[in-house]
Amino acid sequence: MINQEGGIRVRNKGIASSAPVLSIITVVYNGMNYLEQTLKSVFAQTYQHYEYILVDGGSTDRTLDIIRENEDRISYWISERDNGIYDAMNKGIALAKGQYVFFLNADDYLTEDTVLEDVMRQMTGDADGYCGYINFVDQAGVKLYRQGPREGDLYAYVMHQGFIYKRSLHDYMLYNTTYKVNADYDFYLNMLLKKCNFLYGHIVISNMRVDGTSGNLGYISAAETLHIHLRNRLPVFKSITKFQIKLLRLQMRRVVGFVGGDFLIRLYRKNK
Repeated sequence: MINQEGGIRVRNKGIASSAPVLSIITVVYNGMNYLEQTLKSVFAQTYQHYEYILVDGGSTDRTLDIIRENEDRISYWISERDNGIYDAMNKGIALAKGQYVFFLNADDYLTEDTVLEDVMRQMTGDADGYCGYINFVDQAGVKLYRQGPREGDLYAYVMHQGFIYKRSLHDYMLYNTTYKVNADYDFYLNMLLKKCNFLYGHIVISNMRVDGTSGNLGYISAAETLHIHLRNRLPVFKSITKFQIKLLRLQMRRVVGFVGGDFLIRLYRKNK
């Protein structure tokens, strides 16, 4: 049962467009600190053939106030309790009406006003999606490093903040809510195994904010990744080896300390 809802769609106004419609979906819970920056980065886009959907998990801070203040530019929003981020993302997919979907977290923001137009211009023919780059930034928005996709690599992550794809791919599967961290990788891997035709480019789509305190998420991610590899019957030896390497890196980061570990990561990425 939906607790609260609003937006343009509630007032029976839709988007009429001859161009492909992109469903931008933001999942949020108590995200008042950065949500306005996220909204502004969407509203500033030169690509106007989009609908914007917000799925709130029952926020108790000023998040709903911010949403209501901007609902004249939001296609649809709901606020209700969910069972985690991937459950909320699946709700967004069910609400989406566009041919393409893109997830932008409530503390992340688009890099340039033209970035969606640049990507959608390439989404022609039989392309199932576009895999681009993201910037990892700190709480102040200072760039730490950049990460991009590796074409066709079954072991390489594609973050959903850098991934725009056909909504119809979810006819095969939704995000697996049994995973806490890596359901987006699980979805992407399954689409690769189904031989989906993804475009790979160097457009930097989003700035992804990290707080530098991952806690146990790194270990959860490593365990989930191994489970995903084995469940999808990727080579066992290679999967276990990559799992062990990831555990070693996590241990090294703990020993060196976050500041030093973060510096080493940036140095490695800069010089690799």
